[in-house]
Amino acid sequence: MPESTNNKIVKKNVHLTEAEELLDILDRDGVIILTNVLSEENTLKAVKFGQDIVKQALSKKEHYTTFDDYGKNESLLRAVNLQDSLTEAEFLLPVAMVPIIKAIFDRTGISYTLENTDATTSFQTAGMAAHILLSGATARPLHRDIEHLFNGVFTELPAYSVAMHIPVTSFNATTGATRILPGSHRMGSPVFSKSRIIFDKLAETVVAEPGDIILFDNRVWHASGTNLSDAPRVMLSVLYMAQWLGQAECKVSQDVYKQLPDIIKNSVSV
Repeated sequence: MPESTNNKIVKKNVHLTEAEELLDILDRDGVIILTNVLSEENTLKAVKFGQDIVKQALSKKEHYTTFDDYGKNESLLRAVNLQDSLTEAEFLLPVAMVPIIKAIFDRTGISYTLENTDATTSFQTAGMAAHILLSGATARPLHRDIEHLFNGVFTELPAYSVAMHIPVTSFNATTGATRILPGSHRMGSPVFSKSRIIFDKLAETVVAEPGDIILFDNRVWHASGTNLSDAPRVMLSVLYMAQWLGQAECKVSQDVYKQLPDIIKNSVSV
């Protein structure tokens, strides 16, 4: 599978970069890698936790199988739900990330008022899991994790569903790291016949190490590579969604409302 030699996925030190700049990059590219997020102590904890998760996953009979886009080879992926592991995995919610995550969802200009209260909240934690790509596993299909709202009529909304990925092994082309097409969160849904050609030509490999965090808009096109190393590639993931997502009614700011196509203005209130 072709690989770009000039990686355009932006990396920023989370402690040396203003949150507004990070959000601008995420809004533009749909992906950003934040370095030095976890302390050395928590990085070691995360790596050890990942090793334990692999043992847990391999001891179970159930697993998830997928096929690559060309249908040639079966790949093996195992997933472990982390919802019950928070007491031993506090590094899944790094302190440095809290204001960044909040700022991402505040940016949409859409708020949801909690029922029977006057409080508003911008996001919710929708799930936590460990994703394990075993040695020799082949590429997962090209896909996006969430579709555009309003049947894709309006694609310019800032992120309303974001994944925070914590690599606990090295992420690179050899280990089958995720490949992403920057900017594709503004595009339509990938269609195999045409989209895969574009993806293979323009996609970038996510290169990251334990201690880093990968943030991406779940509308972005992505696929895993092939794990050519002799060890599993492990990633812990936390999924965040806008609090209003899926609610029957939501409110938008005047600025956002003015940008909405007429076809969906009746679906929201100001």
